[in-house]
Amino acid sequence: PPVVQLSPDEYTQTGSGNKIFKNASIFGSQNIVIHGKSILMRDCMLRGDLTGIRMGKYCYIGERSLIRASHRKFSKGATMFPLHIGDFVIVEEDCVLVAAQIGSYTHIGKGAILGRSCIIKECCKVEPGAVIPSDSTFPPFSVIAGNPARVVGRVPECTQELMSQAARELYDSHVIPQKK
Repeated sequence: PPVVQLSPDEYTQTGSGNKIFKNASIFGSQNIVIHGKSILMRDCMLRGDLTGIRMGKYCYIGERSLIRASHRKFSKGATMFPLHIGDFVIVEEDCVLVAAQIGSYTHIGKGAILGRSCIIKECCKVEPGAVIPSDSTFPPFSVIAGNPARVVGRVPECTQELMSQAARELYDSHVIPQKK
């Protein structure tokens, strides 16, 4: 991928290598764990104020995407459930993730909506604009598309290697130059 210069006035790099937009909306940072070498792009929002969000390494969260934990209503009130995002996950821009789990090596296309408490297993591809229903589960190696989303195909067995390489290249291509 081409090199993307991230302005040092707009982005900061943490000790663990995360590249984060300085004005990203991050609520409840004490409940958010990002394991390193991940990128949070412009105007994305993480809602950790409700309950925990755990994100693996080499994750990319595209511009204007919203990530928040899911909840379930019971007779005695609502319960929040943490969101677990695996390693090497790419989320394109304008996505809404209210899932319970997103497995490692998964690619979520532009404008996709992942409904409350859904589970996306490892090595999946969510097509752009897909709307995944609440409480649904999708098996590993699925291509997921439509509204409501359903499995429309399978990704190749080498998806783990391809996504690992793609996520590393995406991370390496987003550079924050040193201030002069």
